[in-house]
Amino acid sequence: KNFSMSNYPNPFGKTTTILYNLPEGGHVKLVLTDLPGSTLRTLEDQVQPDGIHTFVVDPAALNMAPGVYLYKLIFDNATDAYTKVNKMVFTR
Repeated sequence: KNFSMSNYPNPFGKTTTILYNLPEGGHVKLVLTDLPGSTLRTLEDQVQPDGIHTFVVDPAALNMAPGVYLYKLIFDNATDAYTKVNKMVFTR
C-alpha cells in the first residue's frame, strides 16, 4: 500500500478534485496555500479511514484568483507521519 495524491483536471477553470489514497487510517489535514506557503484555507482536518478520498475545490467559494496554488496533505497516526505537497493551476 502506498500513499498517493493528485488533482484533476489541472490546470482547471471551474473546479478541480483533489484525490488522495491513504494506506492506513489516521489524522488528515489538507491545506490550500499560495506559492510562498501561506495557508489560505484548511480543507480537511479530521481522522479518516484508509482508502481513497476526494475533495472538490471550488475557486468561487474559496475566493481564489487565477494563479498557481499548492495543496498540502499532512498525515499522522500511531506508526507513520508524512507530508506531501502538489501544485494546482487555476485559470479563468
